[in-house]
Amino acid sequence: MSADLVLRLASQVGQPVGNLRLRTVNILNTPVVGTPTWLDSGVAIADVYTLTVLDKNGSTVTVEIDCNTKNPYRDMTGVTATADGATINRNLPPGVGTVLSASCDVGWQWKTSVGAYMDAGGVTTDVLNFGVVESGFYTTGLRIACENVGDSPAQMTVLYSLPGLYFYGTSYEILIKTIKPHSSPTRHKMAPLGTLVITFQDWKTGGTGKKTADVYVNGNKAIEDAIFNGSEVYEYGSGNGYDDGADLLQGLQIILADTAVDPSAITLTLKVADGWNWVEFAADTSGSPGTYSNQDLTLTESGQPSGTITASHAGFFWVRWKLPGAAEAGEMRKMIQRARGLTT
Repeated sequence: MSADLVLRLASQVGQPVGNLRLRTVNILNTPVVGTPTWLDSGVAIADVYTLTVLDKNGSTVTVEIDCNTKNPYRDMTGVTATADGATINRNLPPGVGTVLSASCDVGWQWKTSVGAYMDAGGVTTDVLNFGVVESGFYTTGLRIACENVGDSPAQMTVLYSLPGLYFYGTSYEILIKTIKPHSSPTRHKMAPLGTLVITFQDWKTGGTGKKTADVYVNGNKAIEDAIFNGSEVYEYGSGNGYDDGADLLQGLQIILADTAVDPSAITLTLKVADGWNWVEFAADTSGSPGTYSNQDLTLTESGQPSGTITASHAGFFWVRWKLPGAAEAGEMRKMIQRARGLTT
């Protein structure tokens, strides 16, 4: 089949409890059933979330989301979700697919970690969720394992820090399946810091029977007749209506959801963050970090050729966040850490 690379706390290599991308633990009663899914929608923010049911009316519940003080998803007190044991809720927190028990009731609570280490009891340790760091300082370096949980070797394995993204407002989970860095390593760091206002025009039924619309970014057309089918990738070079000359989603790719909801009156606001510029990686040398730098890092399993991680084994590295003295206080400085390898 293929290689499948996951990041785990080094002390928990080989153990799913060490997963740093996503973990959920029920705290009061059992509100979450099954294992939450990573939606790969591009809107998840690394943090520790405490989610509490505030109200229930039939299968509809209202959930409060508490997290870091700078996280724009903090204090989302009016999040409506479905608690029927089957429906995948896409906003608890955003970017995570969560199924709530039909028995879910007021006061029931759970924790979800994105980027943090969380043990079986819900106790968390900050790892890739760097939080608030004073300018001119750096976080304590942590040792991470990049483990291949697939069944084929990963070759040319490289660790990147990429621009992070998040949406303001509502309806993005209805209209957008994925928005994330460009699929090509030659373009996936190109997204500039800033705000993108996304709107839609010319809503109609396309030749495939799916709905289409023109996508506008900051008032200018970026994609002609984009298909809302949950699978078509639009990015520079995709050749399917994306305007390469304008390249208004520079460094990004977008997949629109499979929906018939008319987006003509909806405005989405996408923030591109700059935190990735200050993430530093260091090679692991017998359990100690080498020299830290804000550069891509080749990951290698001990005893293997450079960039190779075989199935059920890992390459190790160290990570920290270092802010320059000139860094001024700002909004959430999100970043994405990604390990990419080729399968033999």
